[in-house]
Amino acid sequence: MLYRDFILEQILNEKHKAWFFRKREGEYFEVVLGYAPSINVKVKLLEVFSRSFKLKLSFDCYISELLFFAPTTQSPDQLMERFQNKLNEIVNETFYNNGREEEINEKFKNPFKNENQLVQNNRT
Repeated sequence: MLYRDFILEQILNEKHKAWFFRKREGEYFEVVLGYAPSINVKVKLLEVFSRSFKLKLSFDCYISELLFFAPTTQSPDQLMERFQNKLNEIVNETFYNNGREEEINEKFKNPFKNENQLVQNNRT
C-alpha cells in the first residue's frame, strides 16, 4: 500500500465537519473557547494521481472540488490537520462569498437551536 493510499483511506473513512469562523474587518478568526457551529461535509474521491488526489466536497447546497497533495515528508497527523484546515477554509469562503454571513452570525448567537431541532426530529 502506498502512503498516498493510506492517507486517502483515512480521509474517506472519516465523517467530516467543517467549523465556521467569525469574520471581522475582512479577517477570519477561529473560536478557541466556547461553541463553534459546524456543518457536515461529504467527501468523495474523483481522481488519484501519483502523490495527490482530487476530491469532491458536498455541504449544504454547494459542491466544490479539492486537489489535495499528500507529500511523504509529512506525518498522517499533519496531513489530516492540513486537510481539516482546508475544509474549514473552503466552507467559510463559500458561505461568506455567497452572502450568508448573517446565517453564520445567527448560528453563533443561537448555538443550540439547530441541535435541539435535530434531537426533537430524531425522537419522532
